[in-house]
Amino acid sequence: MQNIRRGDMCFAGRQLVLILQSDPTVIVVPVRYRGHLLEQIRTIDRSRLGRYLCRLSTAKMNEVEQALNTCLGLYYEGRTTA
Repeated sequence: MQNIRRGDMCFAGRQLVLILQSDPTVIVVPVRYRGHLLEQIRTIDRSRLGRYLCRLSTAKMNEVEQALNTCLGLYYEGRTTA
C-alpha cells in the first residue's frame, strides 16, 4: 500500500488498524470490532499494510484525537491538564 494517509483504515495482517501517522514512519492504533480502540499505539513497517478499507471523516478523526489525548493525558482545546 503506497499512498496511505492519517485517518485511513486498513488491514495489517488480519488486524484492522487506523493510521495515525504515515510519514516518515507508520504509526497505527489497532481497532476492535464495533470500532473500539485498543490501548496499544504502535509503529509498523509499511510493508505490513494490506487492504485499504476507508478514510475517516475529519469530524471522526477529531473525536479520535480527543480520545487519544485523554488516554495519553495530553492537552486538547477545551480541556486543561490538572
